[in-house]
Amino acid sequence: MTYADQLAFHRIWIRWFMVICLGLVLLVLTPLWLYKLQPWQWHVLWAAPGFMAKDFMREIGFYALGGMAFFVIFILLLDWLRFGNLPDDNKKLLYRIDEKAIETSDAANVALIMPWSMIRQISFEPRIIVIKTKARVTRWMPTRAFSLEDQSVIARFAADAGIPVIRAARPKP
Repeated sequence: MTYADQLAFHRIWIRWFMVICLGLVLLVLTPLWLYKLQPWQWHVLWAAPGFMAKDFMREIGFYALGGMAFFVIFILLLDWLRFGNLPDDNKKLLYRIDEKAIETSDAANVALIMPWSMIRQISFEPRIIVIKTKARVTRWMPTRAFSLEDQSVIARFAADAGIPVIRAARPKP
C-alpha cells in the first residue's frame, strides 16, 4: 500500500470535510464580525442585508477560506506523517476473499476479518473498493490489488450475501 492509495480514499470524504470545516470557521468568525459592527452598521444590516453580505464576504471570506484550507492541509499532513511512521511490514497487505468473509492481513501477522454479514455496501470506485460496514465504519482496498476477474468475484460474493454493489464509472484512459 502506498500513500497514493491513501489519497485515493481521501478524495471520497474530503469534499464533506471541507464543507464542515468551512461551516465551523464561519460559525466562529460570524459572531466576531457581528461584535465588531458599529451601531450605524446594524441599521444597514437590517435595511440592506445584501450590502452587508458583500461586506461580510470582503472582510471574513478570505479568513474562512484560508481557515478551511489550513484545516484540510493540516489533516492531510497528519495523515501523511502517521502513514510514514507505519513499519514497512504493516504496509504490505494480503487480501483473502471467499464466500464467508473478507480478510486483510499484513506481513506483521495482524489480520482483520470482516464477515459478509457485517458489510452493508460495497462500492467499486476507479482506484479503490470502498466497504461500508453495519457499524458505520468505512474500510477500503486499492483496486490495483485485484484483477478485473477478482473484482467481479468480489461483487458476486457480495451479491450472494445480499449486499448492494455500486460500480462507479471507470475514467477513460
